Amino acid sequence: RESVTVRIDTVSIGRARLLRSNVVSMSKSSGGGSSSTTPMSPPRGSLLSLAKTATAPSKGNKPVTTVLNARRHPTLVLELPQPLGGPVELHPHDGHAGLACMIDGSLALFWIPPMAFYETLHDGKESLPAPLSAKATILETNEKKRIMKLLKEEEAGRVGNLAYLVPPPKEEGANQRMTPSSSAKKTSSSSNKPQYFITCAAFGKHGQVIWAVTKCGNLLAFLIDSSMMDMLRGEGNSASAAAIAFSKQRLRPALCVKVPGGAAAWQIIVSRNGRYILINSADCSLRLFDVEELTEAFEGKGKGGDGSTQKKSSDIKPRFVFQDNISKAPWASCDFSGDGEYVVGGCNSYPQPGDNYKLFLWNCITGELVDQLTGPV
Repeated sequence: RESVTVRIDTVSIGRARLLRSNVVSMSKSSGGGSSSTTPMSPPRGSLLSLAKTATAPSKGNKPVTTVLNARRHPTLVLELPQPLGGPVELHPHDGHAGLACMIDGSLALFWIPPMAFYETLHDGKESLPAPLSAKATILETNEKKRIMKLLKEEEAGRVGNLAYLVPPPKEEGANQRMTPSSSAKKTSSSSNKPQYFITCAAFGKHGQVIWAVTKCGNLLAFLIDSSMMDMLRGEGNSASAAAIAFSKQRLRPALCVKVPGGAAAWQIIVSRNGRYILINSADCSLRLFDVEELTEAFEGKGKGGDGSTQKKSSDIKPRFVFQDNISKAPWASCDFSGDGEYVVGGCNSYPQPGDNYKLFLWNCITGELVDQLTGPV
């Protein structure tokens, strides 16, 4: 038995295609140490696994090729559990994965299978390669029917995977009776597992760290390793501690830094060179943080402000704080220059936003205001 080559030919262009989101999680049973995972199977809609199972006998070592007609969808729409409440960003090295901040304060990673762009057409009119004999035709036809059956099953369950870094808040039942012991247990569990309300998040330069800001003004750092991304893609069971905590929605941030002022943030930007983080807060301030200083804190390196050998999160302060000192207007948007050496911020002056807009340009190394552009009054 030899493998059958499955070739997909695009015969038409479709429109947007809707995908359901499948939450990847691992629930530990109460009776023992066994655990069940949903789902940890290979990604659905993958013709790689299909090609491995599609085999047929052939003579003379001549390969068998099955041609399948498909419709190519230029757009995929992933259905999320909650409406978006913040930014959506793609992984810097995986265009099919990304993060999403939702309206309930949760932060999730998602992955869309590449084969979801193709919808196999089951019209029975697919062309076959020219057979060499009647026996070869029968074998190839039977094999093609089996492949089409597998494709129909995969088409029905084609979804995009989603896993929570910060899970949504748990809702207590309205008719749940609270006793002193259960109340104390709830208090202790909530103190051990702080609930963060994420307003915005962004990937680091290489996608190995996710920086997020909470509603209470905390800067969080989540470490993302390869086993977590493999589990998100459904590429097998991972026994690493980070992947298990990720699947059980118990992943803790590697770093938590209190942003001065404690104001909520609605925008976080990582420079393209990966050296700086810019936070746009509700107190009309842009705060610039040094990524190297933040990394030293969660890696246990650097020297603390009290003379200790380890840098603490309380020792980390913004490198610079940028404001419009005259109008104190909130920043509509901000970003870095392409080389990461400058910060640009745009604001609308009051009393009527849009009547007078300004652009400010600062130097990231010195904090100096380089230029200021004022729009028409």
